[in-house]
Amino acid sequence: LTGKWPSYGGDRIDLCHCLSASVVTCFVRTRYDQHCSQTTDVLLFYFGTRTQVPPATCIQSQPSGRRTYIRLLDFEKLSIFFSLLFTFHDSTSTTIFCRLMHSLFASMTNEKVAQTLFLLCFASLVASESILHSSSSSSPVVVDVDVCTSINAILNVQGDACRCFASGIGSGGLHIAEHVVHLENNSSTLDPLPWIGCTRERMPAIYRALDALPNDTKLHKLWIWDSLVPVVPQKLFAKLKVKNLILEGSHVGQFFPNVFKSLGNSLEVLILKSNIIYRVDASLFEGLTDLRVLDLSSNQLSQLGPSSFGGNFSKLKTLNLHHNNISIIKEDAFRYLENLETLNLAYNNLQIVEVNVFNGLKNLRYLSLEGNNIESIALGAFDGLLHLQSLNLGQNALTTVQLPTLPNLRELLLNNNSFQRVGDIKVHSALQALESFYLDENEIVQLDANQFLPFPSIKVLSLASNRLSNLHPDAFKGCCSTLEVLSLQRNHIESLPDGLFASLGNLSKLFLSENNLTNLDENVFYGMEQLNVLSVSHNRLKAFHRRALVNFQALEKLYLNDNQLRTMDNSSLTDMPDSLYLLDLSDNPWRCDCELIWLAHWMREKGDVLVNDAMTQCVENSIQIKAIADDLISYCESGNGTAYGHLSRNDNSNDYWISVFGILLSVVSLLILASIALLYVQDGRLLAKYNDLKRIPSDMVTLIPQRNERILYPIYEKN
Repeated sequence: LTGKWPSYGGDRIDLCHCLSASVVTCFVRTRYDQHCSQTTDVLLFYFGTRTQVPPATCIQSQPSGRRTYIRLLDFEKLSIFFSLLFTFHDSTSTTIFCRLMHSLFASMTNEKVAQTLFLLCFASLVASESILHSSSSSSPVVVDVDVCTSINAILNVQGDACRCFASGIGSGGLHIAEHVVHLENNSSTLDPLPWIGCTRERMPAIYRALDALPNDTKLHKLWIWDSLVPVVPQKLFAKLKVKNLILEGSHVGQFFPNVFKSLGNSLEVLILKSNIIYRVDASLFEGLTDLRVLDLSSNQLSQLGPSSFGGNFSKLKTLNLHHNNISIIKEDAFRYLENLETLNLAYNNLQIVEVNVFNGLKNLRYLSLEGNNIESIALGAFDGLLHLQSLNLGQNALTTVQLPTLPNLRELLLNNNSFQRVGDIKVHSALQALESFYLDENEIVQLDANQFLPFPSIKVLSLASNRLSNLHPDAFKGCCSTLEVLSLQRNHIESLPDGLFASLGNLSKLFLSENNLTNLDENVFYGMEQLNVLSVSHNRLKAFHRRALVNFQALEKLYLNDNQLRTMDNSSLTDMPDSLYLLDLSDNPWRCDCELIWLAHWMREKGDVLVNDAMTQCVENSIQIKAIADDLISYCESGNGTAYGHLSRNDNSNDYWISVFGILLSVVSLLILASIALLYVQDGRLLAKYNDLKRIPSDMVTLIPQRNERILYPIYEKN
């Protein structure tokens, strides 16, 4: 039964769709209303050779606002399951259909007769145009409901080594809409094929389970993890057609020849991570012509050469080799991977990157060499990578590097190396497309003039955690008009020269925290009208010019916490833009006198802007400034002077009651100590009185006498 039935009166019906070599799914849509209890019933026919079927069950769902039931009927001899939607348009055909169904399944005992009668009934209904496909449906659908039920019935015979799971079905129930395949264009929003998982088992048990499956069993994924499969036998996957094969954390070290050959062009993703694979050879992957992803990460690979991958992977897009022991990559190791886009070699033992290592990778976009011990990179090692967009050389031992023309490079990571100057990073020509440049955790001491001219389009620049102390006023001049984020935090910067940021008109985030800044001059932030976030926290600021913070027009967040600020000029914050919604002044030794009355007024008006107000305290008495703001205003505006005045809420009354409470607490403490001493003395006397009893062994004393036994007291001799 294949193909489509002819159209009748503009209506059509798709009858069958093959799921595998042994199972055919046939479906129609109908409605019955006399002999059937529900308005809508879902029935699926499987014509197969298996006799094991699941018990009758009814799974409720609600697609398109209508109650739908999926009925899986159990028969001992007839391997027929019901589950797709039927719609009858007249009561006569409904009556005929329901009566025939009752007759077939209620009275027939002969399997062949029952099956023949069913097919005759079905054919007559189609011929009389009674079974019609719903005209509202734009394309026929197949619902993958109980393929896993049949597969699990087979797997259960072999034990519980593996289980089948329907793709997209969670524990909360079955939703038909998640298993729809449009047959006409052979596309789907969710793969209807099931997947099989095997875990915490040995290889023989897994082999028996997979070998029991029918030939050409189609799976979305086979996932074997946390098992013991030291050697992968040749026919382990012989009966499968799998899109994604995951063999993870299972002590895999050896493969029989042609172990993946049977998967042919069905396999798209092969994950062999977290095993003990020591070497790979091109012959291992023979026949995998449609493979897109190969993951060999977290293994024991030590070297790669031209024979490692060969010419098998014409469609390979992603190759993961991170967390191995690779110390040698020979010339032309990746020569035939011409369509590769992502290559991850992070966290290996590479020390030198030789020339021609990346030959042939003309479509490579992402290359990671992070976390190796690379000391040098040969001139021309990256030649030919004209489509490279991201290059990660972080966490190595580089002191200098020379980059070729990389016209599409957008991200360059050189963090955690040993560069002492930005000039140690040489480029053949300007990296016109570079947007993100990371130089964190190096040993850079100073920024010279025009250091970043080779990077004219940069948007994100991080120089955090270096040793910067000297910044040339023209360090960013003429190069960084596109810069949006600049991080100079965790350095040794003591001062910022005027005009340092003058050319950074588009800067939106500036991080200067954890330095040694003591002052901010008037024009240090001149020209930064677009700045949104400014962090000067964790420095040594004692004061800053009253005009230092007035140039901002779009500032939203200002961090001045953890400095040595004692007071501020009254125009420092009053000229802040209305866009400011977060201000942190905590962990500063604020002097709460009348010179700070303006801050009390500002906090009263915009108190919700201040964060960490619990830690914004007066240095004299550790009371929150916000708590005494009203008192400070009243005191200073009452004409008592503007000189220094220690203010706290109800200072005099508080001092009196604190003294009284302290005296009472002292008296109570002395009484408690006296009681403890008295108890200690009394306890010592009791111990001395019965000191002789302690010399009697415990096994000589009967603490609880037996029945009818006279109590005997121990007899002992005094010393």
